[in-house]
Amino acid sequence: MDPSTVVVITTLHVTGDMTAPDGAHALDVTDRAQDTWKSVGGKWQQTQSKDLHIVVKIDGNVVQDAGS
Repeated sequence: MDPSTVVVITTLHVTGDMTAPDGAHALDVTDRAQDTWKSVGGKWQQTQSKDLHIVVKIDGNVVQDAGS
């Protein structure tokens, strides 16, 4: 890999409340991703993002668990 390219692993965790037709629910999302950044003309640009693992919980119950 050339020095103008970096690969980072990021983790995003979001919690909050959402309103659905059946009422209010607690939402909890964790997303782990691998991002590739490249320096082009002295400015860093994200060139690729790949989700590695996503977990979505509603009211504490896992409704989606994708990835490794």
